[in-house]
Amino acid sequence: MPRTRQLLTLLLFSFLLAACGGEGPDRTPPVDPIEVVVDVQIEPTLVTLDVGETFTLAALVTTETTEPGAAPAAITDVTWRSLSAHVATVAADGTVVALAPGLTLITATAGGITGEAIVEVRDPGAPPPPVVDRVELSFTALTLAEGGTGTLTATPRDAGGAEIPGLAVLWSSSDEGVATVTAGGEARAVRPGTADVTATVHGKTATARVTVTLETPFDLIFEAWSADTARFNWLTLDLRDPAAAGQLLMAGSTIAAAPVPSPAGDRIAFTLSAPLRPLNQLRVVNLQRETLWFVEFPGEVVDAAWSADGARLAFAVRSAETGFDVWVIGADGTGAVNLTGRLGPGNETQPTWAPVAMGQLAFTRNAGGLSDIWIASADGADQARLTTGGADADPAWSPDGASIAFQRSGAAIFGDLFFVSPAGAVQRSLVGMPGIQGRPAWSPDGALVAFTSGSDVYTMRAADGVVARRTFDGEATVEQRPGWLRRR
Repeated sequence: MPRTRQLLTLLLFSFLLAACGGEGPDRTPPVDPIEVVVDVQIEPTLVTLDVGETFTLAALVTTETTEPGAAPAAITDVTWRSLSAHVATVAADGTVVALAPGLTLITATAGGITGEAIVEVRDPGAPPPPVVDRVELSFTALTLAEGGTGTLTATPRDAGGAEIPGLAVLWSSSDEGVATVTAGGEARAVRPGTADVTATVHGKTATARVTVTLETPFDLIFEAWSADTARFNWLTLDLRDPAAAGQLLMAGSTIAAAPVPSPAGDRIAFTLSAPLRPLNQLRVVNLQRETLWFVEFPGEVVDAAWSADGARLAFAVRSAETGFDVWVIGADGTGAVNLTGRLGPGNETQPTWAPVAMGQLAFTRNAGGLSDIWIASADGADQARLTTGGADADPAWSPDGASIAFQRSGAAIFGDLFFVSPAGAVQRSLVGMPGIQGRPAWSPDGALVAFTSGSDVYTMRAADGVVARRTFDGEATVEQRPGWLRRR
């Protein structure tokens, strides 16, 4: 088969797999659709009015729809607000009324996401303001840790150097993937790199260089499709270096899947399954790919997962009688036990461990056309359904044990990340981006959640929901199944 056709076939397979949330039968979507807002923009972003004038702003709302590429659904529930209502008011349809000279920030909020615009109101009877000769910034260079913020102040001055008060400032960033900036001049660090933040006042500009840094003891690990070898290779990425490219950790195999580093970062577990010839193994290697041990099973093996202390591995094995079951084995390859066989026909896959002290694990159960997240004790007791979305998969337990990230699909949710507490309280995630998100993986310190969207890997900061794109090959290759490797 030509490589182009192979890649197209692989992309289609990856798309279908992500849409279904993993292995197993198709899921039935929830009955009630949910519309999700992913972006709000106001046009125009800067308006200058005389006292008494009116102008109608437009709120451009982007929503996540049932199918990729579909037109955004209409949103009528937009809340408008003027932060300085004595300067200008704004009506429910976005109409601004200029009342007094000054500046105000207008916001439009839909689905919890807010867009911003600046309205400058002038007194038509007052003399024209002095001509802006230059703009000065409070900082010309700013260094921020990833996720941090810093506020810039712009001061317009005339030819004599005097400050000109009351003029609107329009802010922009040269690379919003590195740093964003609000209408009030607050810069937020998204990922390592540099971006120029520019303030514009009456056609005059000033620029500050924002440098974003990151300190983390973990590298990102993921599978990347290689057109040269027609298989997935295992790569690592140093997130601290904005110029870093993925480094080959191990060459992949056509029958090996999902490298899973041990918590100590000294071993890699993965599964082997070949449908055309019996080869179903759970295998553990060191970083030199020397095999430490492997165990053979009579059916397909998938979804290895280390316990937080590295003492055990959970994984899933298919049997002709009950479908996939979740098993647990010791870190030395002994003592394999089937945890979910008593649940009967169905598919239990994608196990994920709670912190050791909690003595629990979660997994995906697919039965009767419905897929949900289940929870059980680490010995297999107390098995219970945690979510009831009917199309839930890809669970990943946070290192602090407080929440489980998972993928939810449905009539108006085409693969999006949610959180659920161990008690079953589901909350919408903060990812808020179009397309299919799946395969969440918490960094061992709980700071970041890696996930896939399209053909690339992203992360979301757990503290504030800031999303950063980490790989940039897009449709040129497929990067999937992210995880974390402790740097040694």
